[in-house]
Amino acid sequence: MLYEDLHRRYGSYVSQRLRSELTPAEFKEIEIESLPDWLEAKAEIAHENYRQLLSNPLATPEKDINATGEACRRWRRIEDLSYTIAIAEGPTVHVLAG
Repeated sequence: MLYEDLHRRYGSYVSQRLRSELTPAEFKEIEIESLPDWLEAKAEIAHENYRQLLSNPLATPEKDINATGEACRRWRRIEDLSYTIAIAEGPTVHVLAG
């Protein structure tokens, strides 16, 4: 039901991106009405995780380079989704959904 509601509100591109970028547990957490704020919060958390990995003076480059790269990719993907949803949340969404 959630996927269908997302598809109806945002279209196939956005709903598929959300489904593929988020973990199954995160996808289940989504509440459509608060999706922009939820994604923004997730992006902030991902950014903070990335910054913590970068600032770790005890990190071993061989071991942590993959974790740092993945944290950066995660942050950028979630931030991009947040931006995409913000654009999609234009006036037409409220007319179509309401």
